[in-house]
Amino acid sequence: MGELISSIAAPSEINKDLPMMVDKETMLINVGAQNDALIYNYILVNYTSAEVDEYQFLTTMGERLTNSVCTHLETKELLNNGISLHYYYNGNDSIFIGKIIISPSDCR
Repeated sequence: MGELISSIAAPSEINKDLPMMVDKETMLINVGAQNDALIYNYILVNYTSAEVDEYQFLTTMGERLTNSVCTHLETKELLNNGISLHYYYNGNDSIFIGKIIISPSDCR
């Protein structure tokens, strides 16, 4: 599995362009790989961790991410090959808000 991560979405290549704003609220800080997972670390730039309703945020983002990941060719290929995608979110105070994990079974 590690070769697949390296060939499709090498974290070291992605990290060369980071940090990067992905939208007006979210900055991608870095990407890593561990076992059969790609790990994306984000900061919500306009909110402290205390200002975020963790349940509402993770529920809403989980639905959006799953839909996006399951319809995007490159990420779908990763999932089809047994690689999970982990999304970690922190407030602008660097305090952890929560994580969303999309596993291969989420797109079937």
